[in-house]
Amino acid sequence: MAGTAADPSDPSVRVLHLGGVDQLRVRVAYGPAPDSPARDVFLLDVPLEVADTFDEEPYLRALEPVLYAAAEAPLPYSVHLHRHHTSLGSPAGTVEIRMDLTTGNGSGRLSTAAVDAVATGFRRVLDHAGAPRRLELRHDDAIDRARAQVQEAYPEMEPAELTVSDEEHRPAQGSWSIGLRRLTDLDRYVVVVGFLDGHPGSAHVHHHRRSEVIDSVGSEVS
Repeated sequence: MAGTAADPSDPSVRVLHLGGVDQLRVRVAYGPAPDSPARDVFLLDVPLEVADTFDEEPYLRALEPVLYAAAEAPLPYSVHLHRHHTSLGSPAGTVEIRMDLTTGNGSGRLSTAAVDAVATGFRRVLDHAGAPRRLELRHDDAIDRARAQVQEAYPEMEPAELTVSDEEHRPAQGSWSIGLRRLTDLDRYVVVVGFLDGHPGSAHVHHHRRSEVIDSVGSEVS
Protein backbone atom coordinates (compact mmCIF):
# COMPACT_ATOMS: atom_id res chain seq x y z
CA MET A 1 0.00 0.00 0.00
CA ALA A 2 1.41 3.37 -0.92
CA GLY A 3 2.29 5.79 1.88
CA THR A 4 0.26 8.89 2.52
CA ALA A 5 1.65 11.87 0.63
CA ALA A 6 2.61 14.95 2.58
CA ASP A 7 0.15 17.80 2.44
CA PRO A 8 1.96 20.70 0.69
CA SER A 9 -0.51 23.15 2.21
CA ASP A 10 0.57 22.20 5.75
CA PRO A 11 3.42 24.62 6.75
CA SER A 12 4.53 22.30 9.56
CA VAL A 13 5.52 19.58 7.08
CA ARG A 14 8.83 20.01 5.28
CA VAL A 15 9.75 17.53 2.60
CA LEU A 16 12.33 19.53 0.65
CA HIS A 17 15.25 20.48 2.91
CA LEU A 18 19.03 20.29 3.14
CA GLY A 19 19.05 17.83 6.02
CA GLY A 20 21.80 17.66 8.59
CA VAL A 21 25.55 17.89 8.06
CA ASP A 22 28.02 15.27 9.26
CA GLN A 23 30.96 15.72 6.89
CA LEU A 24 33.13 18.66 5.84
CA ARG A 25 35.33 18.42 2.76
CA VAL A 26 37.95 21.09 2.13
CA ARG A 27 39.77 21.46 -1.19
CA VAL A 28 42.54 24.03 -1.64
CA ALA A 29 44.07 24.24 -5.13
CA TYR A 30 46.99 26.31 -6.39
CA GLY A 31 47.51 27.03 -10.07
CA PRO A 32 49.75 29.41 -12.07
CA ALA A 33 46.81 31.27 -13.65
CA PRO A 34 43.04 31.50 -13.10
CA ASP A 35 42.29 29.47 -16.24
CA SER A 36 45.09 26.91 -15.73
CA PRO A 37 44.70 23.45 -14.16
CA ALA A 38 45.88 23.26 -10.57
CA ARG A 39 49.41 21.98 -9.98
CA ASP A 40 48.90 21.33 -6.27
CA VAL A 41 45.70 20.28 -4.57
CA PHE A 42 45.27 19.83 -0.81
CA LEU A 43 42.34 17.82 0.50
CA LEU A 44 40.87 17.40 3.96
CA ASP A 45 37.87 15.30 4.97
CA VAL A 46 36.54 16.07 8.44
CA PRO A 47 33.78 14.19 10.27
CA LEU A 48 31.40 16.49 12.13
CA GLU A 49 28.82 16.08 14.84
CA VAL A 50 25.48 15.93 13.05
CA ALA A 51 23.84 19.37 12.98
CA ASP A 52 20.90 20.84 11.08
CA THR A 53 22.76 24.06 10.36
CA PHE A 54 26.29 24.81 9.20
CA ASP A 55 28.18 28.03 9.91
CA GLU A 56 31.01 28.39 7.39
CA GLU A 57 32.50 31.56 8.90
CA PRO A 58 34.73 29.88 11.53
CA TYR A 59 36.14 27.58 8.86
CA LEU A 60 36.81 30.40 6.42
CA ARG A 61 38.65 32.27 9.17
CA ALA A 62 40.63 29.11 9.93
CA LEU A 63 41.65 28.81 6.27
CA GLU A 64 42.87 32.38 5.86
CA PRO A 65 46.58 31.38 6.17
CA VAL A 66 46.40 29.68 2.76
CA LEU A 67 45.90 33.10 1.15
CA TYR A 68 49.35 34.18 2.31
CA ALA A 69 51.20 31.17 0.95
CA ALA A 70 53.52 33.08 -1.36
CA ALA A 71 53.73 36.67 -0.09
CA GLU A 72 52.58 39.11 2.55
CA ALA A 73 49.68 40.15 0.33
CA PRO A 74 46.85 37.64 -0.16
CA LEU A 75 46.87 35.61 -3.36
CA PRO A 76 44.03 36.08 -5.86
CA TYR A 77 41.38 33.49 -5.04
CA SER A 78 37.88 32.22 -5.58
CA VAL A 79 35.95 30.38 -2.90
CA HIS A 80 32.96 28.10 -3.35
CA LEU A 81 30.64 26.64 -0.73
CA HIS A 82 28.56 23.61 -1.68
CA ARG A 83 26.13 21.70 0.53
CA HIS A 84 24.74 18.38 -0.60
CA HIS A 85 21.84 16.31 0.70
CA THR A 86 19.83 13.44 -0.74
CA SER A 87 16.64 11.84 0.51
CA LEU A 88 18.13 8.47 -0.40
CA GLY A 89 20.49 6.94 2.15
CA SER A 90 22.00 8.86 5.05
CA PRO A 91 19.83 11.67 6.46
CA ALA A 92 22.93 13.84 6.87
CA GLY A 93 24.98 15.37 4.09
CA THR A 94 28.31 16.93 3.17
CA VAL A 95 29.51 20.51 2.98
CA GLU A 96 32.41 21.29 0.65
CA ILE A 97 34.57 24.39 0.87
CA ARG A 98 36.64 24.81 -2.27
CA MET A 99 39.34 27.44 -2.69
CA ASP A 100 41.18 28.07 -5.97
CA LEU A 101 44.25 30.29 -5.72
CA THR A 102 46.47 31.83 -8.38
CA THR A 103 50.21 31.84 -7.67
CA GLY A 104 51.46 33.45 -10.89
CA ASN A 105 54.34 31.00 -10.65
CA GLY A 106 54.89 28.92 -13.77
CA SER A 107 57.77 26.86 -12.38
CA GLY A 108 55.41 24.11 -11.25
CA ARG A 109 56.77 23.71 -7.71
CA LEU A 110 54.91 25.08 -4.70
CA SER A 111 57.13 26.58 -2.02
CA THR A 112 57.65 25.01 1.39
CA ALA A 113 56.10 28.14 2.92
CA ALA A 114 52.92 27.54 0.92
CA VAL A 115 52.69 23.91 2.08
CA ASP A 116 53.22 25.05 5.68
CA ALA A 117 50.48 27.68 5.27
CA VAL A 118 48.00 25.04 4.15
CA ALA A 119 48.99 22.80 7.05
CA THR A 120 48.37 25.68 9.46
CA GLY A 121 44.94 26.36 7.96
CA PHE A 122 43.97 22.68 8.02
CA ARG A 123 45.06 22.30 11.65
CA ARG A 124 42.86 25.25 12.57
CA VAL A 125 39.94 23.58 10.77
CA LEU A 126 40.49 20.38 12.75
CA ASP A 127 40.81 22.31 16.01
CA HIS A 128 37.44 23.98 15.39
CA ALA A 129 35.77 20.72 14.36
CA GLY A 130 37.32 18.76 17.23
CA ALA A 131 38.31 15.96 14.85
CA PRO A 132 41.03 13.38 15.63
CA ARG A 133 44.30 13.79 13.73
CA ARG A 134 46.20 10.52 13.81
CA LEU A 135 45.29 7.05 12.57
CA GLU A 136 47.79 4.51 11.25
CA LEU A 137 47.35 3.82 7.53
CA ARG A 138 48.14 0.40 6.14
CA HIS A 139 49.96 0.00 2.83
CA ASP A 140 46.99 -1.09 0.71
CA ASP A 141 44.70 1.51 2.28
CA ALA A 142 47.24 4.24 1.52
CA ILE A 143 47.42 3.24 -2.16
CA ASP A 144 43.62 3.08 -2.45
CA ARG A 145 43.32 6.49 -0.85
CA ALA A 146 46.02 7.93 -3.11
CA ARG A 147 44.13 6.82 -6.23
CA ALA A 148 40.86 8.16 -4.85
CA GLN A 149 42.46 11.49 -3.92
CA VAL A 150 43.83 11.97 -7.44
CA GLN A 151 40.31 11.55 -8.78
CA GLU A 152 39.01 13.95 -6.11
CA ALA A 153 41.60 16.52 -7.15
CA TYR A 154 41.21 15.88 -10.89
CA PRO A 155 37.70 14.47 -11.55
CA GLU A 156 38.56 13.53 -15.14
CA MET A 157 40.98 10.88 -13.86
CA GLU A 158 39.94 7.25 -13.44
CA PRO A 159 41.63 5.45 -10.52
CA ALA A 160 41.89 2.24 -12.54
CA GLU A 161 44.11 4.04 -15.08
CA LEU A 162 46.74 4.89 -12.46
CA THR A 163 49.67 2.59 -11.77
CA VAL A 164 52.01 2.86 -8.80
CA SER A 165 55.47 4.09 -9.82
CA ASP A 166 57.01 4.51 -6.37
CA GLU A 167 56.06 4.62 -2.72
CA GLU A 168 57.56 5.68 0.59
CA HIS A 169 56.28 5.08 4.08
CA ARG A 170 57.02 7.85 6.57
CA PRO A 171 56.21 6.34 9.98
CA ALA A 172 57.37 9.35 12.00
CA GLN A 173 54.86 11.56 10.16
CA GLY A 174 52.21 8.87 9.87
CA SER A 175 52.06 9.42 6.11
CA TRP A 176 52.71 7.70 2.79
CA SER A 177 54.10 9.24 -0.39
CA ILE A 178 52.65 7.41 -3.38
CA GLY A 179 53.70 8.08 -6.97
CA LEU A 180 51.06 7.29 -9.60
CA ARG A 181 51.27 7.38 -13.38
CA ARG A 182 48.80 7.26 -16.21
CA LEU A 183 50.58 5.51 -19.06
CA THR A 184 48.49 7.18 -21.76
CA ASP A 185 50.18 10.56 -21.22
CA LEU A 186 53.07 9.82 -18.79
CA ASP A 187 51.84 12.48 -16.38
CA ARG A 188 52.77 11.68 -12.80
CA TYR A 189 50.88 12.39 -9.59
CA VAL A 190 52.64 12.38 -6.24
CA VAL A 191 50.19 11.96 -3.38
CA VAL A 192 51.16 12.41 0.26
CA VAL A 193 48.39 10.60 2.13
CA GLY A 194 48.20 11.74 5.75
CA PHE A 195 50.05 14.91 4.81
CA LEU A 196 48.64 16.72 7.86
CA ASP A 197 50.13 15.12 10.98
CA GLY A 198 49.06 11.66 9.79
CA HIS A 199 45.36 12.56 9.55
CA PRO A 200 44.05 9.90 7.13
CA GLY A 201 41.55 12.31 5.56
CA SER A 202 44.30 14.70 4.49
CA ALA A 203 46.30 14.58 1.27
CA HIS A 204 48.57 16.69 -0.91
CA VAL A 205 48.39 15.89 -4.63
CA HIS A 206 51.08 17.32 -6.90
CA HIS A 207 50.65 16.97 -10.65
CA HIS A 208 53.90 16.57 -12.58
CA ARG A 209 53.16 17.28 -16.20
CA ARG A 210 54.92 15.22 -18.84
CA SER A 211 57.32 18.09 -19.53
CA GLU A 212 58.39 17.96 -15.86
CA VAL A 213 58.80 14.20 -15.87
CA ILE A 214 61.04 14.11 -18.94
CA ASP A 215 64.38 15.89 -18.64
CA SER A 216 66.11 18.00 -21.26
CA VAL A 217 67.75 15.03 -22.99
CA GLY A 218 64.53 13.08 -23.18
CA SER A 219 65.23 10.56 -20.42
CA GLU A 220 62.71 9.91 -17.70
CA VAL A 221 63.44 11.22 -14.23
CA SER A 222 61.92 9.98 -11.01
